[in-house]
Amino acid sequence: MGGIRWNIAATIFVFSVLNYLDKKDRKYLWIAASAIFVHWSFPIALAVLLIYFIIGNRTLIYFIIFILSFLISQINLDIFRDLFANYAPYVVQESRGSYLDQGYADLIADQKGQLNWYVTGHSEGLKWFIFLSVIYLYTKGIKSMKNNVFVFSIFNFAILFYGIFNILSSIPSVGRFINVGSILILATSVLYIGLLKNNFPRWIRLIGIPILMLYIIIRIRIGFDYIGVWTILGNPLLSIVVENDLPLIDIVKGLF
Repeated sequence: MGGIRWNIAATIFVFSVLNYLDKKDRKYLWIAASAIFVHWSFPIALAVLLIYFIIGNRTLIYFIIFILSFLISQINLDIFRDLFANYAPYVVQESRGSYLDQGYADLIADQKGQLNWYVTGHSEGLKWFIFLSVIYLYTKGIKSMKNNVFVFSIFNFAILFYGIFNILSSIPSVGRFINVGSILILATSVLYIGLLKNNFPRWIRLIGIPILMLYIIIRIRIGFDYIGVWTILGNPLLSIVVENDLPLIDIVKGLF
């Protein structure tokens, strides 16, 4: 529930991309473009979609980008700051330039350093599970995926999208687009298992199940900071007369 505008825009984008790759109906590209009216940051996601739309499925190229994105641990923020200053419209520089401010980046890093290990660790765990999944799908599952254009297309777009935003993740607030890439890669994995009737090897399942369970639990826990009882039990009419300022986590803590 935190960052609701961005999450709604991400949902619109993922919904549109999946439908476009499935039905090849260009109206879904326009629906994807509408995400920019929900959150200002989605033109960069649409730029990646445009790249894919122009050059199509180029699995080897996208896979190389994906692998290189993990090898590049950090790109100097100055590179992005200079590009932003030279090419971004003045209006955008005025309103969004703070995202590239070194002080802001240091503040975000300090805040992350003060968090418990599982708060940052659940995202890192998912990241490396995604890495293993893509390696397996590319080396062992690619032939099976090529028999289904929909699954094959999702895989291609997903690794391109994830790879680009993994490279850009050193920019504060841009790294959250990795969540969209993760959803698309996990969607590929689900379709690979459910639709194509394949399976992941036992060793990946043994690694992946606890990682995914931890991720789900921590995301629910974080959500408790933003939702109250009336978020679950209420309705628009009651919300007018009933205060909903008490986070659900405070109620849970009060029980112990």
